[in-house]
Amino acid sequence: MNIIDNNPYRIAGILSNATEREVQKRKAKTKAYTKVGKGILSEYDFSFLEDISRTEESIEKAFSNIEQNDDKVSFALF
Repeated sequence: MNIIDNNPYRIAGILSNATEREVQKRKAKTKAYTKVGKGILSEYDFSFLEDISRTEESIEKAFSNIEQNDDKVSFALF
């Protein structure tokens, strides 16, 4: 379950087939919300899964993983 709970796409709150523009838009919005200490919700935050802790560090790591091509396919599967 760890691969699903800590999936970068889930933390970022976007789909795996999101365009680069959508990724950058979500990244800016999420970073702005966390800087002021406000939580951000996504329509992909499902109640039957663990709650997501979106900190500046976890968001930065998630978007870094999404932007790297090495594990992009692996993360997209889950």
